[in-house]
Amino acid sequence: MSELSQRQKDLILQGWDVLAADMRATGTALFTEIFTRYPAYQKKFRVMKDMPLEEAVKSTRMKGHAVIFMRALQNVILNMDEPDVMADVLETIARRHAELGFRKVDFEACFSRQHTEPLPECLGAPWVVPTLCGGAPSSSFSPLNQTFTMADATGLTGGQKGLLKESTDIMSKDLAAVGIALFGEVFNRYPQYQKKFRKIADMPVDDAMKTVRMKSHATLVIGALRTIVGSVNDPDLTMDMLETLGVRHKLMGWLTKADFDNVFGVLLDILKDHEATKSTSDPAGTLEAWKALLNTIGSEVAKQL
Repeated sequence: MSELSQRQKDLILQGWDVLAADMRATGTALFTEIFTRYPAYQKKFRVMKDMPLEEAVKSTRMKGHAVIFMRALQNVILNMDEPDVMADVLETIARRHAELGFRKVDFEACFSRQHTEPLPECLGAPWVVPTLCGGAPSSSFSPLNQTFTMADATGLTGGQKGLLKESTDIMSKDLAAVGIALFGEVFNRYPQYQKKFRKIADMPVDDAMKTVRMKSHATLVIGALRTIVGSVNDPDLTMDMLETLGVRHKLMGWLTKADFDNVFGVLLDILKDHEATKSTSDPAGTLEAWKALLNTIGSEVAKQL
């Protein structure tokens, strides 16, 4: 893996702040251009393979994939100072795409210079990316005008969505640490789950938690939760993400809803005394919001298992 200079890392982070202002719009703009230049890639998406391009890029599936893609890219970027973790995250992404039949040449086509030419301009002009993507960045979420709404398909009220955003903003300071705390306790309570991780199957739990593989997995899991929370103002998008999550876990061949319930039970126990709950504007309400969201995730994922 090529080593990045500190200057390069700083420029990437500076550019990412712009690109991440509206992840859905940025990701959708990218895939619109990819599908325009390489129509064969649209055929890989079963739900929208035969749609006109204009309809495909407006579909819930495309919005969901655009956000998932951008979050995955964010996980790579935020681990630039931990090359081993970044490499493991990339290995996981590579394995998933290899199973779908993608090869190096496909990534090279999607990441070609033509698709990324606007980036240098964006580094000095934060308004360029939103303009290219079809609109201004989304305004920051305010729970104040959402508090009294009824729960929707996500199982959350507007106020709960705001509390979850507060919580995940705190978690984002160190995603890996939250995930390590979660899986350390999961493996202590349910040793059989550690056996599913080949590289750490026979390690003492404390040693397993220090491995690159576990840091990578912890980051991906908590990052996925953050992505789901980031989607809850668009319930259709959230439901599509959860369906995708369920399909991915079905491929593992052994997970059941009971397994998700076990892990989520541990997570709730951790959150009771965690900064990501206690430092929000309403700790008790935040914990209830997590209970509601995790219940929805478990129920929706179970439909695919």
